[in-house]
Amino acid sequence: MRFTSVLLASFLASCASLPEFRHDGTMGTVLADSQSVAVNVAAALDELAPQVKDYLGSSNVDPLVVHVVEMDTRGSCIYDSLDRDRPKRIEINRDIPTEIQRRFTLYHELVHWYGQDSWIASLPLYLEEGVADLLACETIDAVEARHIEKGLAPGTRLDLAWLHTVTSREWQKADESQVDFLYRAGIEVVYRIGIPRLREASLAGPLTPMDVQGLLADEVDPDASSAPRPLPGPL
Repeated sequence: MRFTSVLLASFLASCASLPEFRHDGTMGTVLADSQSVAVNVAAALDELAPQVKDYLGSSNVDPLVVHVVEMDTRGSCIYDSLDRDRPKRIEINRDIPTEIQRRFTLYHELVHWYGQDSWIASLPLYLEEGVADLLACETIDAVEARHIEKGLAPGTRLDLAWLHTVTSREWQKADESQVDFLYRAGIEVVYRIGIPRLREASLAGPLTPMDVQGLLADEVDPDASSAPRPLPGPL
């Protein structure tokens, strides 16, 4: 998630001990509590990072740094308090139970990492999260993608003006049900508009609530055809 570090958080993080094992891959460095995890995550990084970078058209060439650590969420992009536009590392929860969930989380965070130098930067936070989730679903976990597709509620009215104002700090402080709603709202709006149309619209500059409402108004009525609308294809 796109959470910006504050000075105190950065200081405390610098005091904490880093994971013991390090592995350097082509795309960056991974630190973890075991050598096998560091090697596996570095291999996934080398595979997935070029895909995300190319798909987003990102100009970011910074070497990636990934820490596999104990944390409350699945993953996060950590930003320097003095440079809030560029992430300094990705953190992945060391207790993620399966390899596919770890790859999903890594892919999601890579969208944030490379997104700051692409059209993603024109999106409000909830849409950025929606793009990251939808792309990760379709690329990494087709079962989860189908589950999300079935769970969407076409025609749901959302307060777009309010959603546009939600900051990373507010997202971080929200309770579990609120966070779930924000993720669901983001992925639903992105799904209904479609990533190619959202990307085209965002190239003109930061999207406003009216822009998003206009894109939703132009969407194809899902009830007008019995054929299911496909999610964006794999990268």
